[in-house]
Amino acid sequence: MTNYNQTYETLFELAEILGKQSDYKEILRVVSTKTSTMFNSDITSIQMINPHSHDSYKTVMKKETKIDKEQYSVVQSIIIGWVMLNKKAILLPDLKNDERFKENLFNNFPIVSAMCVPLYCSDASIGYLIIMNKTGKNPFTENDFQMLQKIGVISAPYLSNVQKIKEYFNISLPESTLINKYRIVGLLGKSKKFLELLHSIEAASKCDVRVVLEGETGTGKELVVKAIHNFSKRSGFPFVAVDCGVEDSNNLIESDFFSVHVKRDFCLRVQIKIAKV
Repeated sequence: MTNYNQTYETLFELAEILGKQSDYKEILRVVSTKTSTMFNSDITSIQMINPHSHDSYKTVMKKETKIDKEQYSVVQSIIIGWVMLNKKAILLPDLKNDERFKENLFNNFPIVSAMCVPLYCSDASIGYLIIMNKTGKNPFTENDFQMLQKIGVISAPYLSNVQKIKEYFNISLPESTLINKYRIVGLLGKSKKFLELLHSIEAASKCDVRVVLEGETGTGKELVVKAIHNFSKRSGFPFVAVDCGVEDSNNLIESDFFSVHVKRDFCLRVQIKIAKV
């Protein structure tokens, strides 16, 4: 980049465009496209960290030239691994001869220059912005590096919505896959309403919250609860069904499951009791 006045105008334009976006995928597209244009890079990608697991990733890639995706992915993984380990951005004007990496590590790859910056939110990394160039282009400079870091600072707040990141990772299963998945736990059907129920079960099984089911006797509430349990991260623990329809004149079930309460005449075993669920 030679015209820095134009570059800063592009930065302001990026901030203005991002401020008007509400769709998470569009924000990712805008950041990758604008970054690619600013640096005329062969490859620009944003790799987001899954907030569920903190160790799985999803990449948005903008390619300006043809390149073997597998080769690119290997180089990207190595560079991002270094940034993760050292907790700082990296400039690689001469990738193949950089002393921070093992000698000859990149000799079989067409990438010759790269930069990578972490995307931070409240001191926690939410992803990485990385750009690369193949043979035949000028190497990235220190000025380029500083500019990429500015893009990372501008973009990170718009990419930091945890709920949006979760939605980005949690792509809905195809209907046929969803039907087959829940058939094995006794939930059979394929109507529109039934598929809506399966999507609700799928969402509930991924959340660490209480779930209240309502329905007439015999409608399959316990089957639904078991499905939520079986496909949740608690599936390795026992499932305990409690019949709340039994006579409970002292409201013990209500107290045990949903409240924090002080000792009453009917309950002498503790002074204060925390809800079990």
